[in-house]
Amino acid sequence: HPEKLSGKPNEINAIKFIQLFYTLGMFLIPALVFGFTKKPGRDFLKLKSKTSVLMILLAMSIIFLSAPLVNAIYNLNKMLNPMWLGRVGKIFIESEKSNQLLTDLFMQMPHFSDFAFNILMVALIPSIAEELFFRGIIQQGLKSIFKNVMGEELLQGVSYEILQKTLVTHLG
Repeated sequence: HPEKLSGKPNEINAIKFIQLFYTLGMFLIPALVFGFTKKPGRDFLKLKSKTSVLMILLAMSIIFLSAPLVNAIYNLNKMLNPMWLGRVGKIFIESEKSNQLLTDLFMQMPHFSDFAFNILMVALIPSIAEELFFRGIIQQGLKSIFKNVMGEELLQGVSYEILQKTLVTHLG
């Protein structure tokens, strides 16, 4: 129960380290092990792939231009009631409330070292690890199963949501 951790920095730091090791163990280490053993000597995780400047500019343009659509979808999703999922919806809601309390505790950063560790733990390592896991392993595996890119992307997105347990965030 995150509410019991308020004012207990040692316990909060312990949970931060658990979160860090969870990310390493759940996403980064399996991705690296799988990627380097799947096809030794080949770039299965696509780490050596080069991206053109044009593709980077195109991606940035799409992100910028899609912001109004993303905002509209977000506002629509906030209006949905996750209780239509019944008991599962209630579990998701409680999990989201607990996660929000824990996030609020994590964001209390009295020292610069707390800030630096949070950036590492919340932003850098998870984004790299999840990208390697989902784009490197899941997507590569689904490409061999599906001939349809839409089915591959849909299944990858669903698996991402399930593993992240953030379905409620996107449904309401």
